[in-house]
Amino acid sequence: MLPAPSRSLALLAFLLLGACVTHDPQVVTIDTAAESFEPHPDGPLAFEEAVRVLVARNPELRATRARIDAVNINPGPGTVRATQQVMDGRATELMVQTDLLALLGLGPRRAETAWARAVRDERLREHHQRARDLVADLAAAYAVEQALSALPSPKVEIDIDAFEQAGLASDSVLSAARGLQAEGAAEARVISARVADARREIARLIGAAPTSTILPVEWDAATPAIETPDRRQLILARGDLQTLMAAWHRADLGFKYEVERQFPTVVAGLGGNLDLNAPMQLIGVHLPLDAPARAKAARHAREAAFYDLESGVLAALHDAESALFELEAARARHDAARARVQAADDLLAAERAHLQTDPEGLGRVVFVGGRRVDAARMLRETSVAHARAYVGAARAAGWPAPELVEAAR
Repeated sequence: MLPAPSRSLALLAFLLLGACVTHDPQVVTIDTAAESFEPHPDGPLAFEEAVRVLVARNPELRATRARIDAVNINPGPGTVRATQQVMDGRATELMVQTDLLALLGLGPRRAETAWARAVRDERLREHHQRARDLVADLAAAYAVEQALSALPSPKVEIDIDAFEQAGLASDSVLSAARGLQAEGAAEARVISARVADARREIARLIGAAPTSTILPVEWDAATPAIETPDRRQLILARGDLQTLMAAWHRADLGFKYEVERQFPTVVAGLGGNLDLNAPMQLIGVHLPLDAPARAKAARHAREAAFYDLESGVLAALHDAESALFELEAARARHDAARARVQAADDLLAAERAHLQTDPEGLGRVVFVGGRRVDAARMLRETSVAHARAYVGAARAAGWPAPELVEAAR
């Protein structure tokens, strides 16, 4: 039997062995979280550089990376239990117990380790998928910003004061002319606000404060080509399908782990007041009675994960085709709007020329000018829709590729 001081020291050592990681206190409030966002340096920001900054600084991606590291991929052999009996104020028996099979790397521990690594792989793929989704959102913001910035001015300039002073137009025509100018100026303000909002969205995606002054550039060089992938290419390219595949793998290994848990575990113990010549002084068996039911549930979870994968593949194939149809429809509407703007410009030029010989033709200029502002509004709307549809079609076909995100890390 071990002396009492030795037993106390042994028990204290067991207590101290568990304290390997310390807690570092942090004071977090909404205000401190809001102050953590810094404005991005002002000036031009190329798309490829924006992707790099997004992957590095976006808070959502930082969270997914932390969740990857939060998975313990090397679960230990279990708990080592130490008990000290006290009788009449005197320490008597010291007993140390542990799971013998787990200590030897046998039993369900190996399956648990494989399952934990599958969980980590699933979270890693979720990170890649979310990163690619955010890069696609960034591309949409760049495309919209460029489409809006390239729009012609919606304003129709008319020297109303000259006609009013010369008395060459009625009050109703002059009022209509002022309304036309106000409408054109309002549409110009809408375009300016939409451009500013697209740049604000870029700042959000790269983890910068909304006060950042960013000028998106070099989108043309980064514009993805749209190709119709076959089934295998689509599965390899789309991040959501890779995530579903990882989820099935995790469910499969989880099922295997629950199957391994059905078998009993062997507990070995060593006491301090027994015959020290016997290396194993206590042998126990733990029988998990709930393991068969848990194994059956895990098998159904694996089946559900397979059908989720099957559903995802089917949806991805249809999504890729549907996105191409949506792009074609958006392109047709955009072409029609551009033709309408061109026709209104041509007609307005003709009416302006007619106004030079017929000062009373201001009403006709105002009428055609109204159609020109309407066409400009339609062009703005279809330009945004076409930009989003183009990025959506590329996204449905598997863009951005994993290499784009990996290169930005």
